[in-house]
Amino acid sequence: MQELQQQAYVCKTSAGRPVICFGMSLPVRNWANSELNVLQLLLRRWYLSGLETNNKRG
Repeated sequence: MQELQQQAYVCKTSAGRPVICFGMSLPVRNWANSELNVLQLLLRRWYLSGLETNNKRG
């Protein structure tokens, strides 16, 4: 089995953070988008839970 040589390079996520990528950029782009979606979900959940605790206090 022949090993594929992968070139490492720096790409940027949609958030603008530099990330070291290997090989093709398409999976990395998908990964960056999914990372952004996860962050948005976490922020939304954190925000909603904050609203719930504020409502319980009042």
